Amino acid sequence: MTNDPPTSHDSNHSNDNNNNNNKDSELSLKIDLFTDPMIHSVTETALTQTIQYSDGRSVKTYKPRFWNEPEQAKKELGSFLDTLAKRSQARAEARVLEALSSSSTMKDEVVVSKGWHQERFLGFLPLGGGNNQFANVQKAALLAKRTGRTLVLPPISPNTHIRAWDGRPYSEFYDIPGFIRNSGIDVVEWKEIKTVPSDGIDGYTLPDRFKGHWVDYAEEFPCQVVHDIGKNNKNLYDRFRNQYLLKFVAVNIPEDETHGSASDFSYAENVLLGKSRSSSSTSGQQQQKENPSTTDLLTPLPRDELWQCLSSPYFLVMDDESGPRLWSDVGKHLRFNARMDAMTELLLRHILLGKPLDSQKLLDPDLGTKETDSALSSPQPPLPEFMIVHLRRGDIVTKCKGLSEDKCLVQIEEIAVQVAEFQKQHKAAWEKRQQQQQKKKNKNKTRQDQDPQEMYKPLPVLVTTNEKRESELAKLDRLGWIRVDHGDPEPRETEQVGDRVQEDDEEEVVTTTTGGAAAATGENEGESSTSTRIRLGTESLLGPYYPSILDGILLTKGKFMIGMVNSRMSQLAATRGHEWYGHKTLLMKGKGVEA
Repeated sequence: MTNDPPTSHDSNHSNDNNNNNNKDSELSLKIDLFTDPMIHSVTETALTQTIQYSDGRSVKTYKPRFWNEPEQAKKELGSFLDTLAKRSQARAEARVLEALSSSSTMKDEVVVSKGWHQERFLGFLPLGGGNNQFANVQKAALLAKRTGRTLVLPPISPNTHIRAWDGRPYSEFYDIPGFIRNSGIDVVEWKEIKTVPSDGIDGYTLPDRFKGHWVDYAEEFPCQVVHDIGKNNKNLYDRFRNQYLLKFVAVNIPEDETHGSASDFSYAENVLLGKSRSSSSTSGQQQQKENPSTTDLLTPLPRDELWQCLSSPYFLVMDDESGPRLWSDVGKHLRFNARMDAMTELLLRHILLGKPLDSQKLLDPDLGTKETDSALSSPQPPLPEFMIVHLRRGDIVTKCKGLSEDKCLVQIEEIAVQVAEFQKQHKAAWEKRQQQQQKKKNKNKTRQDQDPQEMYKPLPVLVTTNEKRESELAKLDRLGWIRVDHGDPEPRETEQVGDRVQEDDEEEVVTTTTGGAAAATGENEGESSTSTRIRLGTESLLGPYYPSILDGILLTKGKFMIGMVNSRMSQLAATRGHEWYGHKTLLMKGKGVEA
């Protein structure tokens, strides 16, 4: 009995492979199909080949002709608007079938009772650094919730801090299904609605094959301008459009009296996204219909209702009522996924307990989701509590116009004083617990049976920083804090990553201090100790997006966290740490920064 490979080649395939090398490649492909039981089907066109695996994965490769026939390539890539229209229609049909299969004799009543409407979508551009992009997501998601739309979520896009060709989807780091379930906000990621080549090269340049005629492959991306972002095609500095082959097209609506300069959240919600203007159009009346029928559900939407977009919700100013809802309705529910939590625990066990890092575990896509291969598999000693400092440096000084650096930035000596204060608070709480526990034990023990007192240990202090100046790093060294470094460790012969580097090349130890500012300046040598720098190797192993994401998670895990008031990353980590885990957080400001 022969076992034919599950292929579906088109008639042009043989015509495109006339030389021996290509025939050999075709033979090799068929052999692979015979021997790979995971392959479900293979679909070929003149430009691409798509392999569908039995576990749901699909891999598309692009043939040389793809890069020479942009018009045909555009047709094969398809339109994201067509995909959204099909998705909306498929959901409507599924709901109508559910209504028809119900026991109710009034099918339209089912539609009304369920609150069903045709699915509409809201998109936006991811501008700025990673944490500013997250703020953009929060505002866009809240607008989507208020206007009854599905959020079309772009990837975390390359920026001045992350130099790469393509962005990474939020679902790689965040629990998107959990967010949808807990927030009530529907989300679809761009990777689900458009497949594009991703063989990018380092830096900001387009892939070599796109140079010179990238625009020939791009489809129109209609979007309303806010805060002048995109007006006359200016102030567009995202890399997302390059990745997904999108050509920005500004949409101007008569109702926008600001002509693309709107910066008010309520105005965007009520005017730009149609709440107040919908009653003036037939399609708008359909959108606002209180009692939709099954017929209404199956009526295709005009494209300007199906899809709406705001160039940058980030710049929309919120009132006192709406502002807090960014966290309560959105940010609170957008938590890291199980894989990232498990990965962070592996890093902490290496940093705090000296456990070796296993590169294969870090690369495992199922890390944290398999009981037998989890970072939490027993037996595991409990993780020590720790304190963590986010020392933001570099371009943050641009936020302090007219101020010198020493007045803009919180100085390490000032942070050391606060660290010492937190250590005192931690010790006082520890002593109180010890006294309470000892009282309970003493009730049934004689003096000779007393347990020895547990020794108090100060909390280890971790630091995440982009500081490069040796003079400043020397201050951290004198304080004995642990610097978390995502750079490559020293070469080793094992398959482990991670390296603990003592700055004076002596024995590898981790010590902390409660010496405060004096230790930072080296005035009290007896109270200072040598820093340990932990080089994790995560950037080269996992890619350029992981260091900042992992630092963001680490900052939420510290029992005490100190950050900078003018750093978006610090602000977000402080909120998460306090709200999710009840940790004590403090945002400090430079001497010249206004409250």
